[in-house]
Amino acid sequence: MSAQKHIIFQTIANLTLRQRLNLLTDQELFVSMITGYFPMSRTALRILLESKIESAVKMGREKLYKFLKEGLFILFRAILRLQDFDASTLTAPKSIY
Repeated sequence: MSAQKHIIFQTIANLTLRQRLNLLTDQELFVSMITGYFPMSRTALRILLESKIESAVKMGREKLYKFLKEGLFILFRAILRLQDFDASTLTAPKSIY
């Protein structure tokens, strides 16, 4: 398994990383704000950067993290492969209710 796929599956499996992704979908946050919500090691902070699901820009002494929508496609493809779906046959639902 490639390193990127391993990181993506780590993200899917880790509740804290999923919650962090959810937090970043609507806003950009500095690392100090993220760690205020979720206690994390530097390794955990790098996981989503390495998987290209987040990006970070250094601003002064801190990094500003943001969610990359392209990263969602990477996650989605990984989930589909995990479940052995044929992504070309999927269509968007007309309604979720």
